Amino acid sequence: MRRPFLPFLLWVWLLAPQGLQAQAPAQAQTPPQPQPLSCEQMVAAAQAGIRQRDQGASLSRVLAELERPELRERLSLEDHALLRRAVQMSYTSEISLHELAETCNASRGVKPRR
Repeated sequence: MRRPFLPFLLWVWLLAPQGLQAQAPAQAQTPPQPQPLSCEQMVAAAQAGIRQRDQGASLSRVLAELERPELRERLSLEDHALLRRAVQMSYTSEISLHELAETCNASRGVKPRR
């Protein structure tokens, strides 16, 4: 079974700070603070979900990957729900990756490229 469906850059964003904390003394560790989810990260995760779909993974299996503790710790509840919805909608072809990127960027005030 191929474990990480998340793209490498998203994986690094999620796990690199945790690896750095592991080197600190145990009493100095604090729980990681949720990081804001960027549009690029959301699109990359949705694209990875589509790749998994094309390789035969079920939607429930793809969504189960999003429930991993290291991912839930890195995202706010709102961003985690948004990521799940983006992956689900792209998996079922309700929205294209291009539409997802445009919608996300528009919601954050980023002007579309021409």
